[in-house]
Amino acid sequence: MREALSKRNKYILLGCEQLVGVCIFVFIKPSLATAVRDLSVNSVKTGMGGATGNKGSVAMSLTIYSTTFCFVCSHFAAGQNEVRDRNEDYMNTLRKIKFSQGRSILSHIVVFWLGDFNYRIVLSRNEAEAAIKSGNITELSRYDQLSQQKALGEIFKDFKEGPLTFAPTYKYDTFTDDYDTSEKCRVPAWTDRILWSEINGEKIVHLLNYDRIELKTSDHRPVCALFRVDTFKINLSRFALVFRDVIRIESGILWLIFNSSDIALAALSLDGVKMGNSVLSVKLLTPNWAELEYAEMNNALQNINEDMNMEYIELRNADNFEINDEDDLSMKGGSSDRMSRLRCNSPVDRGEIDLCQLNLPHVAPRSASSPLLNDMQMYPSTNDHIANVNVQSTQLSAPPVSLPEPVEISITVCAPPPVPPRKDSGCR
Repeated sequence: MREALSKRNKYILLGCEQLVGVCIFVFIKPSLATAVRDLSVNSVKTGMGGATGNKGSVAMSLTIYSTTFCFVCSHFAAGQNEVRDRNEDYMNTLRKIKFSQGRSILSHIVVFWLGDFNYRIVLSRNEAEAAIKSGNITELSRYDQLSQQKALGEIFKDFKEGPLTFAPTYKYDTFTDDYDTSEKCRVPAWTDRILWSEINGEKIVHLLNYDRIELKTSDHRPVCALFRVDTFKINLSRFALVFRDVIRIESGILWLIFNSSDIALAALSLDGVKMGNSVLSVKLLTPNWAELEYAEMNNALQNINEDMNMEYIELRNADNFEINDEDDLSMKGGSSDRMSRLRCNSPVDRGEIDLCQLNLPHVAPRSASSPLLNDMQMYPSTNDHIANVNVQSTQLSAPPVSLPEPVEISITVCAPPPVPPRKDSGCR
């Protein structure tokens, strides 16, 4: 395989994972080797309810620049009518495959899912072959089980696939162009597929080609796809600026900034924790943040009150307004009703809210204007064995990334040679 790939370009094997007959290889160009990190693999058995590995999935997770990728290769349950079993194999793969730090398949920015999914065509053998011979592939694809189940939302939600413009890839007599002539006389089908998904509809994956390969050593024709993916690459200059804002050391004190005030408050629980020969001393830069929040909320409510009173004053001369006949406020006599409806004071003035009863510790951390979000730190300690940590929480700017690095990804799905067929032919 490495020799075949190296005929045009040099590739290196990044990793592989195998489960019985299901195997995935990931090769990369040497120029991308330094951009790859966080490689992790996993597999799941789905044969006989998870007891055997004759059916199952293997998966590989990795990061290129700052874009996370997941490659999944699956072999689902066989059989013309076992649609439910295949759907369950898909769901079990989604649920059971986990990578390092608990990352799931769908948590990646880009997912490529490929393999022998075994979904069949819901037609008779004669009907399917007639459509193939006439070149009516688009009409034939309407009866594809995978497309039908996907449209129903049962499998591969939010996944995409290139158009099926090629003939079904299964099942052939080996070394021939004849579909299955054994006694089972299977209906041709697109069992081998390549799908992909992009998190949050990023639209960074561009399909360049989706086709089959006329390799006749197996009862499956291989399927291949070529993609261009716009990867996220860190802007190092912007990253350095953000890093200095988030983490810095001044006068022997470590400052930390969080983008969530809840997390910043949680950091207080580390006060007094011993780490090696040091003890953490964690303090807030503004310990009176609750009082400041009280004053800020009171000012905000007073501003609301003033706005309401201004509207009341303006409406005192409502008779001078020109109002369309279609409005539900009449020209004369309606202004007083309008004023009575709109004249209102703040909830504090009406006595509906007692600021002293507000649970400020739950309010302040979620307020974008809270002093807690703008300034938090830990006081230094005179103990030489105490590590001083400053904690600050603020709203960070957009991540320092851009999209300047397109990466080409080529995927091929192929099956090994099957057991030699019986000499007698049962297909008529």
